[in-house]
Formats: sequence, structure tokens, C-alpha cells
Amino acid sequence: MKNVTLLVLFLLSPLFVLTQPCLPEGISFDNQQQIDNFQSMYPNCTTIEGDVVIWDWSINDLSGLSSIATIEGSLKIIETSLKNLTGLEELQHVNGALLIRHNDSLVNVNGLNSLSTIGHELDMQNNYYLNNISALNNLISIGGGIHLRNLFRLDSINGLDNLVNFNGGLTIHECPVISLQPFNNTSELSHLYLRGLQLHDLTGLNNLTSVSWYVEIVNTSIVSTHGMELLSEIGGSFTFKSHPNLSSYSGFQNVNAIGGDVTIEYNSSISGLNGITEINGDFKLSNIENMTGLNNLVQVKGDAIITECDLEGLSSLNEIDGSLTFEKSLPLYGLENLLSVGGSLTILEGGIQDLQGLNGLTTIGGRLEIKDDDNLKNLSGLQNLESIGTDIKIHDNLILNSLYGIDNISPQSIINLSIYNNPSLSMCKIKSICEYLSSPNGAINIYGNWAECEDRAAVETSCEDFSVEESNIYNLLKIYPNPAQQELNISLESLTINEVTIYSLTGQQRQHAMPVEGTIDISHLIPGIYIVDVLIEDTHIRQKLVVQR
Repeated sequence: MKNVTLLVLFLLSPLFVLTQPCLPEGISFDNQQQIDNFQSMYPNCTTIEGDVVIWDWSINDLSGLSSIATIEGSLKIIETSLKNLTGLEELQHVNGALLIRHNDSLVNVNGLNSLSTIGHELDMQNNYYLNNISALNNLISIGGGIHLRNLFRLDSINGLDNLVNFNGGLTIHECPVISLQPFNNTSELSHLYLRGLQLHDLTGLNNLTSVSWYVEIVNTSIVSTHGMELLSEIGGSFTFKSHPNLSSYSGFQNVNAIGGDVTIEYNSSISGLNGITEINGDFKLSNIENMTGLNNLVQVKGDAIITECDLEGLSSLNEIDGSLTFEKSLPLYGLENLLSVGGSLTILEGGIQDLQGLNGLTTIGGRLEIKDDDNLKNLSGLQNLESIGTDIKIHDNLILNSLYGIDNISPQSIINLSIYNNPSLSMCKIKSICEYLSSPNGAINIYGNWAECEDRAAVETSCEDFSVEESNIYNLLKIYPNPAQQELNISLESLTINEVTIYSLTGQQRQHAMPVEGTIDISHLIPGIYIVDVLIEDTHIRQKLVVQR
């Protein structure tokens, strides 16, 4: 019996020798000779217990590694002169990550034809001539994410077609990939990041139901979001940018929960996002021609930043918990149901003449700032605003002529007041400002404006005979167009205009009419800047007039 046992051990010992594991600390190759000598240095080594790092431009052939079947750690192939991965035909399992980066000569991954499992992520980056990964067609499981970056000649990801298990995120960045079909079995991702692809739509993600972290899709050439119809939940942020030919987000119609920020920029439309009722982070919109599609959005829990957008599709929005910023705004119609802004309201560089559309706004939790706007004439639209949290700052608005619109802000809610460098602003005598100046709560900076708003002393003087009636007259008076060419229209609802006098900036009378109704011929006035003085009963109202041809 003893002899039989010894015989069995003798017969099995070559098999053990042929399949022994080795290198528990892993191994790094930094020249070609080390790879060529591998089998003589480590005979019968088929399983490497640590990481394998192949990293040097002198390496151009992996034939010396042909005995390796399993790598318990990661395989990293970086900055080599390899054209392919021939020599790794026996490799079946990489239990860590597979990283292939910065190999300027690599054309394909032939040699990985037997690879079936990767324990962590598959990461291929900056292999500028790589155009084919079909040798990965036996790969069935990836334990981490897939990251393909800057593979400028890779237009197909065929080779990943047989993936059954795929856990993690999907990143494809600056690769001319034309189809996501290989991911048709994927139902969950940690993140989805697509940028610089040549897609028509998102077919291939048809079974994706949830993304636990973020979705970011930028400049992918898509004209349709078809393929995302089963997606219902995004745990983090949602970013969609630079798809000028995309007319509908109907593929995202079942998304009803977004856990983080929403950024949508440079798209012609956002139609199809009707399932979104609240945004738990910041909300950033830029250069959207048609906002119809967010009709059911009620609340934004972070900040909102809106740049050059038509806002008609936001009719249900009634609360922004953070700050609201309008930059280069189109008319604000569509926000009539917005009741409160928890942070600051900032309006800058707009293309609007007033603030109509914000008529429902009653409270601002932070600062009210209106600045650098060359088109804004008055603040009408804010008549229902009753309180702010800190400061009023109104500055550097070229043709703003009146503070009408912020009359009803409680002066007790204003901390600091700054009104400066508004060269056409002549009407500051409104209830909120006059009452604040009589009992200020903080610093006051008023300068660089015009006439009765020129500085603090001028405003305080005009406020001495403040009356609500006079303020109302100013608000009702309309002088247009401005700039004017041949004719000037002057109207005043329900009151009579006694006389109109037009002066040069040096105080010389250029035109006088009494009484006035309707239109005044100004064709004889040379181009320039004038002062229009309108007398209504005992009240003089003055505004700047620009005449141009």
C-alpha cells in the first residue's frame, strides 16, 4: 500500500510542478529581456499571485509570458511599443483590474482571446491607434467599471458583446463609437458617462433601469434618446450638453427621481422630461430654445442658474431653496408661479426690459442684485416682493430709469443698500427706498446715477415730499420708443399730461408742447441725448431720451 501511494504521488508531481502558482508579491517588467527570460526564471509558473506591471517603451513582444493562465492581482500594460498582445493567449482570468494605457503603437488586443473574467475594472486610455477590441469576445464578466478614454480610432466596441456580468460604471470618452449595442444586457450602472461619441441614439442601453451615481452625456451626436425608456432613477447628477439636433428627451420620460444636480446646456429642446417633479441639487440651464418638457417640476432644492433660455416650460415651479441667477436672460414669462427663493436673486447681462414673469415672487432669503444689464428699463414684475434676507444691489445698468417694482419690499428686511453707476436712473423715490433711508439697517452706497438718484443726498431730498400718488404716476407713464428716431409716444393711463418739454443736456429747451396726447414729432432733433420733462398736475417726471437716426 505504501508503494502504491508513493507511485501516485510520483505520477502527480509533474502536474503540480507544471501548474504551480508563483510571485505572491507580483512582478514588474521594465525591459524586453525580462519578459524573454520569464519562463527560464520562473519555470512552470502559470498563476501569478500578485500584480503584473508591463511598463517600458522597449517592450514590443509578450511571447515570453505565454505560460500565464491566471493573474490574481491586476494586469497593467503602460507606455510600451506593443502592436498587439500576442503572447497572452493562455490568460483566462485577471482577478484585479486590466489597465491598458498610453501604448502609442497598439492597434488591437489580439492575444486576449481566452480572457473570460476581470475582477475589477477594464480601463483602456490614450491608446491612440487602437481600432479593434474584438479579441475580447470571450469576456463574460467584469467586476468593476468599463473606462474607455481617448481611443480616437475605436469606432466599435464589438468584443464586449458576450458580457453577462458587468458591475460598476460605464465611461466612454472621445471615442468615435457608433453603437452601444454590446451593453444590451446591462440593467444597473454606478455611473454613465458618454462624451464625444458618434451615436445616433442610445440603443444598447434598453434594459438599463437605474444609475446609482450620475449620468453625463455630452456631444455624442445623438438625435434621439431612444434606448433609455426603462430608466427610472438617477441617484446623483444628470448632465446633458451640446446636442443641437436633439429635439426630444422622450427616452428619459420615466425618470421621476434625480438625486443630485441637473445641468442641461446647448440643446434645442428639453421636451420629454415631464416625469421630473423635483431636483434635489442645483439646476443649471443654458441656451435652450424650447423649455417645454419640465412642466411638472415643482421644486429645486439647490441653486438655479438660467442662461439664455425661454422659460415657458417652467410653469409649475414654485420654490427654489437655494439662489436663483439669470444671465443673459430672455423674457421671464413662465415663472409666474414661483413664490420663494431661499437664497439670493441675481439678474445680470439680460436681454429683457422688465422683470415681468416674476410677479408671484414674494420672498427672497438672500440678496437682490441686478447688474450689468444694458436693456433693463425698470423693475416691474417684482411688485409682490415683500421681503429679502440681506442686501439690495443695483448697479451698472445702462438704461434702467426707475426702481418701480421693488416698492413693496419691507425696509426692515433690507440690511445694506447699494445703487450705483446706473446713468439713466432718475426715479428712486419709492416707498421701500424712502422708508429705508429714514431708518437704515446697514451701509448705504448711492452714486453715479442721474438726477434725483444721483447720490444719497439727492435721493433723500426727493424722498422728503414722497407720496404714493407720485410714485404711481411715474409707474403709469410710458415714453417710447427709446431710443427714438422720428416720433416719440407718450401715454399716461387715466391721467392728463399738462405739458411736455424736451431739453438738451446743457439745459436748453428744444421742444415744448401742451397739452399732449399720443405722438410728438421729433424729426427736427439732431441725434443725441435729451431730457424729457413731463408735467402731470403739479408733478414733474423726467427721463432721458436718446435720439438716433
